Amino acid sequence: MPLKSTVDLKILYQDKKIVAFRIREFSELDYVKRPYKKFISNFFIYNKLSNLVIEAPVVNSSSANLESDYGSILAGDNFSYIKEEKKYLYNANIRESNRKINDYKLILDSDLKCLTFTLGCENINYRNFLKK
Repeated sequence: MPLKSTVDLKILYQDKKIVAFRIREFSELDYVKRPYKKFISNFFIYNKLSNLVIEAPVVNSSSANLESDYGSILAGDNFSYIKEEKKYLYNANIRESNRKINDYKLILDSDLKCLTFTLGCENINYRNFLKK
């Protein structure tokens, strides 16, 4: 079954405490007359001190019908630390199927707790990976 898949990892920020990165995956199932396309993008923060991994979904989009392209796609993103407020900010621009670009924001406090997220803080996964 012909499957084309591309995975892209980009480090957005790094300091003594954390590494912030984003993973994008483009997939295309080319088995049918018109290919089915899927695009997934997730944002991660790895806390080097506590071995905690935080995952936030950004985009999970597929072709609306077999004749269309992806419904939504990541147009650009960045991550920064705001010293004055002691907060981390992840900003993503998502191009929707109607070509409109929406701004998605994730704001975390200095302890990496979610303060606000466009998709809701309940959608963020916190995983603690203990060394054995």
